[in-house]
Amino acid sequence: MKHPTMPSLFLKWLPKALQRQWPLTLLALGMAGCAGPTPIEAVAVLQHGQCQSVDAGVTRVDYADLARIRGSNLLSLSKPEGEGTTDLLLVAISRGQQPTPGYALALDSAFAEGTTALIRVIWDSPPNDAVLAQVITHPCLVVGLPSASFSKVRVMDQDHAELGRLTLP
Repeated sequence: MKHPTMPSLFLKWLPKALQRQWPLTLLALGMAGCAGPTPIEAVAVLQHGQCQSVDAGVTRVDYADLARIRGSNLLSLSKPEGEGTTDLLLVAISRGQQPTPGYALALDSAFAEGTTALIRVIWDSPPNDAVLAQVITHPCLVVGLPSASFSKVRVMDQDHAELGRLTLP
């Protein structure tokens, strides 16, 4: 007695119209599962523990804002000219004021989902039993994204909590 094979058992439950096309159906379902966000190159332009004038959430900044965020003054800003120069979309990310040192934001990855840039960051906090100075800190991260045609930016942490959204003009 011949035992039925797995494809023949599977095929008998499919409608007649799909029985002849089952390889194409499986291929299409498999490819749909593989489609997802496209990785994009992102760079941590500034990772600082005492940022100035950066509110909690996500904010678009420019090159001149970088010095202000670090708490210094910028005497002049010269931008290289010529071919091959690209501007980055700069996004400042902050969780606001923190009561002690030991808090930090780090860039994990960035993806494009259509016209939305998704930035994933790692939020570090000190252990609960850590003995730390009581000093107010303002950790932030400035991420540079390629100057593509993004209309939105979303920022998520390692626990998939949304830290903020930004709608671009």
